[in-house]
Amino acid sequence: MKTFCIRSLFFTSLMLLCLACAEKKKERIAMPSTDLSKVSLIPKPLKTIPTNSAFALDQFTAIYTSKNATGFEEVGTFLATK
Repeated sequence: MKTFCIRSLFFTSLMLLCLACAEKKKERIAMPSTDLSKVSLIPKPLKTIPTNSAFALDQFTAIYTSKNATGFEEVGTFLATK
């Protein structure tokens, strides 16, 4: 009976350790489908290829702007707050 309790405790501890070490999945943001060929982009690209994917900004996205150009810092601040 004593060995059964020790084995049960060991396997329970092992299972809890495996669950604690499992990598948590990052939450995916539902992105709307867009067709960039129908969107007004400046400057207009010569060619767009639809990939049915998107790039999402999250709290880990680094935003770099030019401090020498007018208005870039405001755009970076705007993106950071979104």
